[in-house]
Amino acid sequence: MQKGIQQAEHEATKRNAAVNGHTVTGVDGKAGISVASDTHWPHHGGGGKKYVSLSGLTYMIGSLSGMIVVSHVCSQDCRVCLYFEKKRKKATLKTGKTVRPHRCPQNFSKTKSPKTMETASTVIMVKGIYDSAAGVFVEYICIDNDTSMMSHLRLKREGGNLPDYMPLYFPLCISDLNHRIRSIGHVVFDLARSKMSISRCTMHVAYRYKKVVSYFIYGMIDSKCSASTFLANKLAPLEHIFGNHAYCTENCLRKKALQNNEEYTSKTLPLDKKMHRDIYLDLLECTAEYFKPERVAQILQENMPTDIVLKGTQPCEAVNNADYHMALKCAHYSSTSSLGDRSNTM
Repeated sequence: MQKGIQQAEHEATKRNAAVNGHTVTGVDGKAGISVASDTHWPHHGGGGKKYVSLSGLTYMIGSLSGMIVVSHVCSQDCRVCLYFEKKRKKATLKTGKTVRPHRCPQNFSKTKSPKTMETASTVIMVKGIYDSAAGVFVEYICIDNDTSMMSHLRLKREGGNLPDYMPLYFPLCISDLNHRIRSIGHVVFDLARSKMSISRCTMHVAYRYKKVVSYFIYGMIDSKCSASTFLANKLAPLEHIFGNHAYCTENCLRKKALQNNEEYTSKTLPLDKKMHRDIYLDLLECTAEYFKPERVAQILQENMPTDIVLKGTQPCEAVNNADYHMALKCAHYSSTSSLGDRSNTM
């Protein structure tokens, strides 16, 4: 953690620049910083659907400075300890002999799923930043669209895993926009793949809806709108593909043409609401969960710098991709301290 003190202080300096007029929150004499966190597993199994890796590497990067504040390696294996256990089982060791002194990388139980490494690492890093000598705490943290992670980043008396001496309402969790849009796309495409007796929604309609949702969410956040404005216009993507542009943002070309009394020819014709009302209702029902006030609050919060949301976890994913060249998936580095040393070179 000592290595990340300078990076954390630099991130706090960036926040003190009053981005978008936002004033840094002070708690216990510490300045609030905004970070993005993401984990990658050096080895996946089952086509990426099963987490069978023995290690997980988590980076926490400043959203405004772009610097790595802290990283953490979870490992379920140690080559030296494993060799010692094999020798002891074969009874080839002398009585009372212990394993030689070494830097043991094993810090995660083998009985736990590797998927839980992400939540464990994030809790350790958030606590470490608060306890460090940097004089900062994590005010905003951008993570994947994961409700389990959000439940862990609470105080213990609130049902989470953070110590009770930390600030009550921090860190404020923000969902990554790419993961949120991807989650909406999964629901819509599942609807399109269903039988005709369930829904007449086609893959073409699902693709159009996901594309318009992406434009709508990014446009609303980029325009620095409030959560109430977002909720008031939540029907914009659905109404747009059915030819109603009353809820659209100012970036909608069709709405601009109507306001300026100009002609505009769309590449795709709008759907007829009377003829396809069942499709309209199906899309409205399956995506309603993502436009509830509590879900909108995960991507749009008051006084929050928009740069934190728009960047998301992309800096972490870029570091993860670069890290693959230092620790290839086909090789296993977590059984020694090599994986931690390789991550420190980033």
